[in-house]
Amino acid sequence: MGEEEQCCPACGSTAYYRYGRTGNGKRRRICLVCNRQYVVNGRRRDPTPRPRCPKCGAPMHRYREQAGVVRYRCSKYPECRTYAKVVRTAV
Repeated sequence: MGEEEQCCPACGSTAYYRYGRTGNGKRRRICLVCNRQYVVNGRRRDPTPRPRCPKCGAPMHRYREQAGVVRYRCSKYPECRTYAKVVRTAV
């Protein structure tokens, strides 16, 4: 294995535990330094764009997804209690 495969992608540490396998059979590891879970030779998914809170401007977190509707909550909750709904459309 190469050096890139043995290092944690977040902190670069070589200390890890084996942490099982994914559904596709790829080996999963957990870093002992920063606790990040990662897959050997895995690619990080691009995060979906998050809306901004219309009230305070902070990024919103995904709160719940149900029946094609994604609900977001302000990241400054409970100080800012703003919610947003995004309806997913079929592609």
